[in-house]
Amino acid sequence: MLPPRGDYTAGMRLFWAIGISDGVRESARAVQQQLRDPALRWSRLENLHVTLKFLGETELAVEGLLAAARPACAEVGPLELSVGEVGSFGRPPRVVWLGLEGPGRSRLCLLAAALDEACHRLGFPRETRAFAPHLTLARVRRGQRIRRPQGVEVPPARFTADAIGLWQSRPGQGYRELARVTL
Repeated sequence: MLPPRGDYTAGMRLFWAIGISDGVRESARAVQQQLRDPALRWSRLENLHVTLKFLGETELAVEGLLAAARPACAEVGPLELSVGEVGSFGRPPRVVWLGLEGPGRSRLCLLAAALDEACHRLGFPRETRAFAPHLTLARVRRGQRIRRPQGVEVPPARFTADAIGLWQSRPGQGYRELARVTL
């Protein structure tokens, strides 16, 4: 259940994200099964999402965050996306991800930049890294090392993103979508 729009987010860890389809989740499951490695801590499949902007802990009202995001979303329209290659961030790798491709990818990158700017106007820091559309599949366990993933077969999967969500991160409990803005 979504909270009333006037509720404050007092101390909640929030982020803007796009949910994925069950087909994309199944593709991610197939990739995880190929990369069995005890050094990896796997993301729960039901929690997979495309993070657009991490806000961290905030005290702002949900309605204020929604109002800031609406102009960034107004001209975008639905995004056709598909799974791409498997890769990793860091040297040595610290995160294993599944990339996103498709005709909507460039507009997704523009949306992330517009959302970053809208959030900056509310006082959030700008992103320092370039936006890379992906799903985080796993993180490398502390003190462990892995090789960069190679030769992974990714079953094809597509989805249409027609909204972004304001999500809450609840440590040990996963994520909860608080509100949505239509693309």
